[in-house]
Amino acid sequence: MTIGWSDRLFIVDGDAPAVDQLGALQGVDAPWLVIERLGGALRYVFSYEELLDLLRRTHVAFDPDSPSSLADVLGLHEWQASGEVRLADLAAAVIDASRAGAAGPSGLRLVVLDDAGRVSAIGGEDVDAAPEPVWAAAPASASADPFEAFGATRGGAPSAGADAVRGDPFGAIAEPAAAAGAEPAPASSAEAVDPGGIAAGAGDGARRSPRDDDEGTAPIRHPSIEPRGELVPAAPVTLVVDLLREASSSTSGGPLSLGTQAADWQTLDIGVTLVSPAIDFERSGRGRVTIHRNAASVPAEIHGRVLDDVAPGTDVEVHAQFWSGTRYSGGAVRVLRVAAAPAAHGTGAPSALPDRAAPPAGDARAGASGGDAPAALAAFAATAAAPGAAVGTPARTSAGATGAIRVEPDAEPPDLTVFITLFDKERPGRMHWRMTTEPFDALPPKLDAIIDVGQDPASEAAARFKEFANLERGQHRESIEGFGEKLWDSAPPEFQAVYWALHDHYRRPLSIQFVSDDPYLPWELMRPYRDGETHPPLAVRHAVARWIGRWHGYMRNRLRAGRLIAIAPKYKTVSARLTLAEAAAARLVASFGAEAVDGTWPSLNELLVRPSGAPIGLLYFTGHGVFSGDAAASAIKLTDRAMKVTEVGRREVSLGERDGTLVFFNACEVGATGRLLGSVGGWADAFLSRRFRAFIAPLWAIDEEDAAQVTDELLARIIRERVPVGAALRDLRAAHGDVSPTFYSYLLFGDVTARVESSA
Repeated sequence: MTIGWSDRLFIVDGDAPAVDQLGALQGVDAPWLVIERLGGALRYVFSYEELLDLLRRTHVAFDPDSPSSLADVLGLHEWQASGEVRLADLAAAVIDASRAGAAGPSGLRLVVLDDAGRVSAIGGEDVDAAPEPVWAAAPASASADPFEAFGATRGGAPSAGADAVRGDPFGAIAEPAAAAGAEPAPASSAEAVDPGGIAAGAGDGARRSPRDDDEGTAPIRHPSIEPRGELVPAAPVTLVVDLLREASSSTSGGPLSLGTQAADWQTLDIGVTLVSPAIDFERSGRGRVTIHRNAASVPAEIHGRVLDDVAPGTDVEVHAQFWSGTRYSGGAVRVLRVAAAPAAHGTGAPSALPDRAAPPAGDARAGASGGDAPAALAAFAATAAAPGAAVGTPARTSAGATGAIRVEPDAEPPDLTVFITLFDKERPGRMHWRMTTEPFDALPPKLDAIIDVGQDPASEAAARFKEFANLERGQHRESIEGFGEKLWDSAPPEFQAVYWALHDHYRRPLSIQFVSDDPYLPWELMRPYRDGETHPPLAVRHAVARWIGRWHGYMRNRLRAGRLIAIAPKYKTVSARLTLAEAAAARLVASFGAEAVDGTWPSLNELLVRPSGAPIGLLYFTGHGVFSGDAAASAIKLTDRAMKVTEVGRREVSLGERDGTLVFFNACEVGATGRLLGSVGGWADAFLSRRFRAFIAPLWAIDEEDAAQVTDELLARIIRERVPVGAALRDLRAAHGDVSPTFYSYLLFGDVTARVESSA
């Protein structure tokens, strides 16, 4: 069997609504179509004529108003998927002839993947051999990610992964001949992303001088959120999310550090999700930005609809969340003002734009050399102004999100990230949940939801925490589990579905990262259940951690090795002494080489404000706390006076910024009111705001003896064995949770997979 190859293809999303994907095919003249499902886990190769034939056969049952996916409408099954072959193995490629018949034509074709797992071409016995398969020499781009299936623009434009291989998505538009004296045309896509000065696929191979503005191996980009048109109640809207080389004046959010890349890197993919209280986004607001070295990136276009009840003149916040795989890497915010009526021109409604046909790979190269582009593509490109030229009405810059964004390519990603956003301080119980995980076959299609848990979640949490602190040893588990079931019932059904899908898929403990604006409810204690099956609370079965949403840019995956500082104040009165706590601090000195620091206010303040000497990896405090209904008035008791939480949050505190120190508060009643750790002005908020990378403390009043055991076992696991902190706390809860409520109480604010670096 002789296999022919072609790179003249068009990619559509089989999991997206059929009506959108079929509409995108208008004006496409590529002979081959690749239908992707489950983020590229399954791909089906059809000719354009075969797809039309399938549609004719299903037309009677197809309702144009149905939200059914393209795969459902066509009746695609796993066993019909095309085979795969890597570029490196092309010469040895074979097609399994035994699949003829039942698998249909797609089963007798191959999808060619580059080294990064992206579609480069297709092959089959009935495919005409390409005279010069230039795609075989195309540079590999960044590795695939869970946003692969959502990178296409609405209407089926190819995924950014495919664009990275095939070139600029607007490259099919032939440039008119330059007039005399006109400025030279912009560099081609190949030139723009070529850091070494030789364009990939350049016919003459001529060498150009290296760029003076090369981004190097530590690129930094700036987030931008721009509307394509005005926001109008009950009308469609398109938002363009980009990562620019220059800072945006209208979008809040720190610069995005892309981490250290290989010397020859050319493209990087960053996942993005959008959420807004006033916009219902398609496909859960997911997309992807593809960054080209030394050139403009390919932005994510995310479509939605402004809600009917949004009043004209309202300022609407749009939050962008950036992702490296399943790991949250930071965010940005744009505030837009809703218009009173649709603008006369450029309303931004997707239906008002020309058909969004994207260039097939072969056509992209033909267009660059003077070939004709599809009329629909040319019309779309004419309307696709750069984000900076969008006509949306800016309102104000949001002061909500704070901190520099950072992608850590080597960080171990969590299995699941749950981002909880609060939009209205007057309604603290109304929350938007976003779930991000690697795609797999049984993953539910809807990964976000809005819930409302009532007007005063803080009071309920505070009452529960006080109750847990007073429970008898050995008689506490049932109360905590009952509270956990109530939390589970309050969580979105979409989260519950994702949780059980992950459990059924992996059948192992998970790593779950919460990034939350909700300072009150300990979702880590949720107790999952379904018919015939009940799990322990999340924090007992899985590694869990949370981060405070407003400090999103400061979350880091690595905890520095360094000195261990132990502080145990010597109280003057016998009633104030914590004998076991002091003994625990002494054991840290003996067992881990910790340095005992005088527990006075001047000593601790000096350590926080003017740290000196070698880096401090861990700061351990054991003692008493003084608490108030106002978290900002809370304090820890030192030998001579109290240190207030507001004093820790001062800008003068530099230890966290210098060393990223992990802080472990083993203080009795640090979390006694239930309002202190996560709320603005609370301990976690204070430390995270000053760039400490992790904070561990109890949610409620703890037992002194049990707290000493937690200290010994936890530090042995995270310092000697270098177990991730989230997993070490999970193991403690699982091993000793039945003994007393103290072992349930400890909460980690940090990256769930972070571990202390080796000191070697």
